[in-house]
Amino acid sequence: MAENSSGMRGLVPMNHLKDLPTLSEVQVVKASRAYTAQQRDELSFAAGEEIAIVGKAADPGWVIGENQTGARGAAPETHLNMAGDGTAGPGQAQVVQATRGYQAQNADE
Repeated sequence: MAENSSGMRGLVPMNHLKDLPTLSEVQVVKASRAYTAQQRDELSFAAGEEIAIVGKAADPGWVIGENQTGARGAAPETHLNMAGDGTAGPGQAQVVQATRGYQAQNADE
């Protein structure tokens, strides 16, 4: 059984999904100072806000972060306290991302 970001639940073919880091593999850091996104693919955040680091950005000195509301984007490492112990607690669910669209064929999908 899968659940999308809107809270809808149903069956999904596994060949339409790819694994993402589990919560235990994601580093959570606090912003050392605020940042206002300058581009559409960047993440804005306030000083002290917790940001989950979910990957490295293409540009050196940048990471892909996600805030507690689920907004995701590139964030400058200079604005984040990257040295903290910073791992989230163990996750209970497997986190995956859809790799292609799927149209439900039955009511439980």
